Amino acid sequence: MVRKMIKYTFKFRDSSLVVELNCNIKIAVGDVVNIVVNSKDQLLKVDMTSYDNKRYDQCVVAEYYWQTKVVELRQRVVYEPHVNLVYKPIKEYVSKDFVENTLRKVALEFKMRALYIEGDYCKSNMGRIVAVAERLELVARMNKKEVAMNLGFQQEALCIYLLLTCFDLLGQPDDWLTFESWLSSSNKEHERMEALRKIKSSDIIEGSKLLYLEYQKIYGVKNAFFRFIREVLSDDMRYELLDSIRIVITSRGNESSKSIKTLGTLREKEEYLFAIRNNYTHKASFLEGNTGKIPPGIEHDAFRQREFININQTKRRLIYCQFWPNIIESIVQRGLVRYLQDIDSKVQKTEWLPSIVKPDRYLRFGESWGAAYSSANLINEVYPSVRV
Repeated sequence: MVRKMIKYTFKFRDSSLVVELNCNIKIAVGDVVNIVVNSKDQLLKVDMTSYDNKRYDQCVVAEYYWQTKVVELRQRVVYEPHVNLVYKPIKEYVSKDFVENTLRKVALEFKMRALYIEGDYCKSNMGRIVAVAERLELVARMNKKEVAMNLGFQQEALCIYLLLTCFDLLGQPDDWLTFESWLSSSNKEHERMEALRKIKSSDIIEGSKLLYLEYQKIYGVKNAFFRFIREVLSDDMRYELLDSIRIVITSRGNESSKSIKTLGTLREKEEYLFAIRNNYTHKASFLEGNTGKIPPGIEHDAFRQREFININQTKRRLIYCQFWPNIIESIVQRGLVRYLQDIDSKVQKTEWLPSIVKPDRYLRFGESWGAAYSSANLINEVYPSVRV
C-alpha cells in the first residue's frame, strides 16, 4: 500500500525547503523540528522524527499555515540589532563582547515556548533586557533638544516614569508568573501550599484576598520594584539614588511653638519613588519639570524642590531632589549592567551558544505586524464587526 505524501514548505530565516512528509505526520505550532543548515544558514534537511540532537539543530514551529502547508521555523538566536540596542546605553561600563556573550547565554536559557508565544518571550530574561534597553533608547530620544522642547513641561515627568518602570522589570524574579498561571503551575505547588498554610480564615472571599496577597509578596510589581533597589543595585548605587531625595516633614503645634522637622527614611524614599511610578500609571498624575535644564546662576549640584504638600493644618511635606532625572537614568543603566553580570556569572561555560544573526524577513527589527495594512473592504468582508 502506497502511503500518501504531503508537500510542506519549511521556512528558516531567509531560506526555504520543500519536503514531502507522510500524511500521518501532524504539524502544529510549538512542535520541535530538527534541521540541518549550511554555513550560510540555508536549510538543507528537515527531520521531525529523529531525537539525535548531536546531528541536528533544534527549531520550533512558530507559525503553520495549513492551507498552503507553509511552516515557519524559529531557533534560539540573538538578533544583532538587539545587541546594539542593549550595548548603546551601557557602553560606558562594559564592552560589546561582554554584551554579545551574555545575550547568547540568555538565549541559551530560552524555553521553546518563548520562541512562538509572545507572552512567554516578554516574561523571559531576554524580553526584560530588550524592554529596558528600548525604554533607555526612548528616553535618550526624548532628551534631544527638539523633542524635549515639543514635550514641554511633561518631558521630565514622562522620562522619570519610563525609567522607574524599568525598576520593576529588572527586579522581577526569573520565573515570574501571572496570578492565574501561578494558581495552576505544577512547579509552584510548594509556594501555594505554603501560602495556604498561612491563611486561617474559612471565608472564601477573605481567603482569596489573603492568597492573592501572598502571591504579591513573591511576584507583585511593588516587590519587584523594591527588589531592584535593594538586591539588584549595589549598596553604593542604592545610597546614591536615595541620597538624591530629601523628604522633610514639618509639624507646628501652635503659632508660638517652633516647627519640628522630621527627615524621611530610606524606606520612605523608596515608597516615594514607587508612588511617582504608580500615580503616573493609575492617576495620570505628574509633576511638571524643566526639560532637564538648570536655570542660569544655579549650582549644578543644587537640590530642586519637587513637592510642597499640606498634609493637614499643622503638618507639611517638602521633597527636594538632586540631579534628577539624570541620576535615575544612570541608575537604570548601571542596574542593567548588574543584571547582565548576574546572568553571566550564573550560566556555566558551555561549548555551544546561540548565534548572533541579522533579523530575517519575518522579524525585521523595528517592524511588526502592526506595520501590515489590509483594506477596509477586505477586513469587513472576512472579519465583519461583532456587536454583541
